[in-house]
Amino acid sequence: MRGIYLGHEEGGEKVELDFEKEKISFILLVGYTGSGKSIFHNNLYKELSKKYSPNELSFVFLDNTMANFVGWQSDHVVKSVVGRPKEAIAALGEIAQRGTEKMLFIHIEECDMVYIDRAAVEAALMKLKKTENVFIVYSTSRIDKEYLNDWMKKFIDLKVVFFVPGGDDSIFLLGNNAASHFKKKGERILAFNDMQIPCRPFSEEEVKMLENFKL
Repeated sequence: MRGIYLGHEEGGEKVELDFEKEKISFILLVGYTGSGKSIFHNNLYKELSKKYSPNELSFVFLDNTMANFVGWQSDHVVKSVVGRPKEAIAALGEIAQRGTEKMLFIHIEECDMVYIDRAAVEAALMKLKKTENVFIVYSTSRIDKEYLNDWMKKFIDLKVVFFVPGGDDSIFLLGNNAASHFKKKGERILAFNDMQIPCRPFSEEEVKMLENFKL
């Protein structure tokens, strides 16, 4: 996989990661509403759609909130389930069974699916974790330690942690309270392979360009 732009370090250096090289297949985006998660994933999908054709890469959006992916239409999008968690669980299981030949990014927005049938979701994730060419992006503002503690051990390779108001939540996610001190939209820490990279907040131009971005 080609290096994917994820932001700039505080010192100004550009951060680009090759997910395959770094063994990253499951990405957690976590932070409170308004902290910048949607802008981040909009930029990620914009970057991926520029680097890869629909013959090379596809997207599946499982949006339990109806807040992010309504009206996203593109040749890259092969399936979109908005506001129907049970259907999203079925779609996840179907993908896990059949696999994929080209790269596939599955975005799961919020954790409604977990509360409906955690066992089915985790069984599918376990299969997908072992499937080549599949990458999962899971975005949530609800820091539910009951399942996230397990997921950080079993599934999650890269944590992108935005603002969380409680020091305890930051310590749970990162081992320190850095994320509870963020002041600006887009301030975040990339945590992977025993490394933590603090990133600059989004510029006003990035916010305007990416806040309402759709493929």
